Amino acid sequence: MVKLVSRGVVVVALLGLAAAACSKTSSSSTGSGAYATTPAAEATTSAAEGNTAAMLTIPAANNKGTKSVAGQKSFEVEADTDNGVNYYKPTILEGTPGQSITLELKNESSSVKHNFTLAEQNLNVDLDPGKSQDVKVTFPDSGVLQFHCEYHVGTGMIGELKVA
Repeated sequence: MVKLVSRGVVVVALLGLAAAACSKTSSSSTGSGAYATTPAAEATTSAAEGNTAAMLTIPAANNKGTKSVAGQKSFEVEADTDNGVNYYKPTILEGTPGQSITLELKNESSSVKHNFTLAEQNLNVDLDPGKSQDVKVTFPDSGVLQFHCEYHVGTGMIGELKVA
């Protein structure tokens, strides 16, 4: 049993190293579509057994800017693909603690299906090319909630609801 667990930890560690070696990251947040480090990008998941731990890093978000939505009842968020880069625009929405807002999710792509998943609020909505869907979300009391596209999270289609 210990050998089996040890092998599993080694496999997870190797996958983490491979993912880190293949990721494109930058500390720049130019909004130009380049990979940028955000709090969502720095989140990690650990698989620990005893004193041995392996870390997997979530890829950096394709940063398309930050927008304050404090006090607003609704707001449009674009889901799109440009030259193979999948993103939400804006990427980070800033609101007030406990604020509820309806997001009009618009898939601006003519050929790529996207998704909006916010696990903490049991939201998982597919966005067919050229279509829109409204979802109601609530900002946390403090900190950040991460949302993502279940089809493109591995390439950086990640966003945040952040308490300002």
